[in-house]
Amino acid sequence: MEATSAFQAAATQDSKDGTTSPAERQRIMSDLNYKELLLEEIPQDLRGDREVMLTAVWRYREALQYASEELKNDRDLVIKAVMTS
Repeated sequence: MEATSAFQAAATQDSKDGTTSPAERQRIMSDLNYKELLLEEIPQDLRGDREVMLTAVWRYREALQYASEELKNDRDLVIKAVMTS
């Protein structure tokens, strides 16, 4: 699947400190809006990024399970997940 290879590429292009580059973050945000993706492939550091996870949850309710623990307790994020059909 195209999304799988894209997220695997993001994982290999992370900077030395383990964070996803701004360009990869932007590409992932775009992929969340326009492609079905494998949510478990979202890089670990982006699972704590509120904007990324709000976008993911808006498209795919099940994305909430991949959010960081902090974001799983974010009321707005949980409400959006519940509202997503």
